[in-house]
Amino acid sequence: MKKRLIPLLLLIICNWFGLFISCGLFDSDDDGGKIKIPTPPTTIASAVPAWSPDGQWIAIAWLGYPTVVQGGIYLIRPDGSGLHLLFSFGDFGYIIDLCWAPDGDWLAFNAFQEIWKIKSNGDSLTRLTYSGENYHCTWSLSDTLIAFEHSAGYQHGTWLMDTEGNNQRFFIKNGGIIDFAKDDSLFYELSIEQGRGKMALINVSDSTERLIYIMETGKPYQTYYDPEISPDGKEIVFGIDSQIRKLTTEGTNLQTLTVDGGRFPHWSPDGNHIVYCETDTIGYKVKIMRSDGSDKRLLIDFVELLPDSLK
Repeated sequence: MKKRLIPLLLLIICNWFGLFISCGLFDSDDDGGKIKIPTPPTTIASAVPAWSPDGQWIAIAWLGYPTVVQGGIYLIRPDGSGLHLLFSFGDFGYIIDLCWAPDGDWLAFNAFQEIWKIKSNGDSLTRLTYSGENYHCTWSLSDTLIAFEHSAGYQHGTWLMDTEGNNQRFFIKNGGIIDFAKDDSLFYELSIEQGRGKMALINVSDSTERLIYIMETGKPYQTYYDPEISPDGKEIVFGIDSQIRKLTTEGTNLQTLTVDGGRFPHWSPDGNHIVYCETDTIGYKVKIMRSDGSDKRLLIDFVELLPDSLK
């Protein structure tokens, strides 16, 4: 295993060095001495999965070595069959995040620091933002809004727009690491003082919010990324310090579901399973487990798609 991974890792590092920078939970900000939540980092190579609303497909944004295994959006059945490339920008267009529309007809994603969408059959590619420095997107369950993170300037934070990219508006200053939940409430994280941050749910219609959890750096974890609210709205699954963990939306019962590394978790529509990227090496394996962390199984190993000369 180590023998085949070393050449791949060296190739990726040589081509992508400096493209992605990992960061902790908190980053400095010049706004009154406060600190802000940084844009979630993307590992050097990663597979970001998202389960379709009807449960029939799992979409994967793959950032592998693109001249060998083409980077782009792949679709695969939950049983591992039917793998195919839905869309790719080619060798230099890195798709680093994605989400489904609630009817399953569209996927929204991030590429070139902008938000795009494409039909789930690969047609109708549409660019939604044009300002740059736009990352991570989430589609409301009412099918009326897309939220995204803008990471530059005074209006750094969470923005909202309709699903055609119109009516873009600033919503949460310095808020980030977002996910839509039931009734179009929006989960987000925000720093509140040096070394401390909060998780909250906010109503997009009147901006009322409910505090979920107070985070303190290193007590016991450093980073809280990749939140996904469960379909019933009762739990949140995360990549916390590179393991998959979950927490109730009441802020209780924090549980660790993996020991071999994990990022980018996503619930199945029935809430019984979680798909995620295993990141103990370079993030090339996508796995599925039950929502309690049991019965883990391999969905796809992107390294197995490489020619023998690079294994």
